[in-house]
Amino acid sequence: MEFLERREYIASFCDRFGYPEEAKETFLKVYDDVGADKELAESFFRPVLKYEETGKLREYRSSLCAAKKETACGKVAKKLQISPYTADFVFCLCWIPTLEKLYEKKKIDKKIFEQGMLDFGAKLWECKRVYNVWGSFVAGWFAGWFAMTRFAIGRLQYEPLRTFWFSGKLGKYYVPIWRQYLNIHIPSIGPLRHEEVVASYLEAYEFFRKHFHYRKKMLFTTTSWLLSPDHDTMFPPESNIRQFIADFHRFNIYEEPENSDFWRVYNRPYDKNNLDCSGDTTMQKGYAEILQKGGHMKHAAGVFLYDGKEFNK
Repeated sequence: MEFLERREYIASFCDRFGYPEEAKETFLKVYDDVGADKELAESFFRPVLKYEETGKLREYRSSLCAAKKETACGKVAKKLQISPYTADFVFCLCWIPTLEKLYEKKKIDKKIFEQGMLDFGAKLWECKRVYNVWGSFVAGWFAGWFAMTRFAIGRLQYEPLRTFWFSGKLGKYYVPIWRQYLNIHIPSIGPLRHEEVVASYLEAYEFFRKHFHYRKKMLFTTTSWLLSPDHDTMFPPESNIRQFIADFHRFNIYEEPENSDFWRVYNRPYDKNNLDCSGDTTMQKGYAEILQKGGHMKHAAGVFLYDGKEFNK
């Protein structure tokens, strides 16, 4: 793809997924500035062009500012005097045209691609809320999209993996530790309505049976702060989050002393010296009580078996 063609794609992509005009113009200016600098352009676009040629994920993570060395994106951020989060996000945008072609080549429903691309917008808004920057502070996460090891299906995202460390009985079935499984991710793209969640399980079941030849009973798993037992008392049983928790056999509950998901609740990084947990939502009030008493946020793992009709947990 030529420079101007990719630029047009990025502009169109921003419009297609409803990015604010300010964000779009920010990204296009960075793109143009990189293109106008021969040295920056060579290191910045080399991995992009390799991805176009091979469809293989090479130099992606090592090019990001987060690699904490003289990287392609790091050079851009330094020379253009912009946020590393912005440099990383523009780099990500350059990979998306090839990804869309790979979906077409593999004959995967266009809807699956578009659902996945909503995640870029989710991360964009998270960065704006937390750091007031148009970009992403978790650009390494996007590697799963470009490698096509993660798929967005309805409300949830899934990664087909092997060797989950749970083994034991789920209902009347025994699950061995080496079993193939689907790892679930929950993007921040709106309410976690349970009817949409259940519809996603079914759609995922059908998708992975077709494209990955999964066995009849699939093991669905997740490890998330959303499964925290604190939510059992924080929310009523009919709430979206409690209904989601109820889908799983929950185990391996643990405290997270660094409260690394604090930003998800309060839209700012965790600072143990500043525990101002003011907020109006049920979750903000609930965690304010926990954290200000010296407690920590918790994580838990969850599993269930599903055959398109019956759940076992």
